Amino acid sequence: MSELKTLMTGIVFGESPRWGDDDRLWFADWGAQEIIAVDLEGNSEAMVGLRFPSFQAICIDWLQDGRLLIVSSSDALLLRREPDGSLATHADLSGCYKFHSRTLIAAPHLARLMGSTELERAHILATLKETRWVLSGPDGAATRLGMHRSTLQFRLKKLRIIRPGM
Repeated sequence: MSELKTLMTGIVFGESPRWGDDDRLWFADWGAQEIIAVDLEGNSEAMVGLRFPSFQAICIDWLQDGRLLIVSSSDALLLRREPDGSLATHADLSGCYKFHSRTLIAAPHLARLMGSTELERAHILATLKETRWVLSGPDGAATRLGMHRSTLQFRLKKLRIIRPGM
């Protein structure tokens, strides 16, 4: 058995640990209002840090294309970290976010909070808006969501998602 090794100290309130594809442990530090990544040598880096009172990075996961998703519970927003490091609103959860959840899952590359079809619906709608309602093809919503077009069509029907103007 390996010896235990402290990789990092000074964490205020660590939550939602995830092992990233970059071989680092990522987690939300609620108290510091940061998303931190730390490697096995103890080198840490604040990947996202927002210093406004309402930001509470409650949980994280990644989209299939590698972009980080962050639930900011106080703001009722699902945020997306773009390749340049900026944050964009992926979905506004204010109409459906009536609970506090600590588990964000992007599986199978479909972001949802445990037990929340409303968030799944919001994520699909955000992806459809990004793709201008194109369902198939390499840049279509089904590909971005990591599912077959027929599966997406089933989810659209089940979640009662209808293209605006139809």
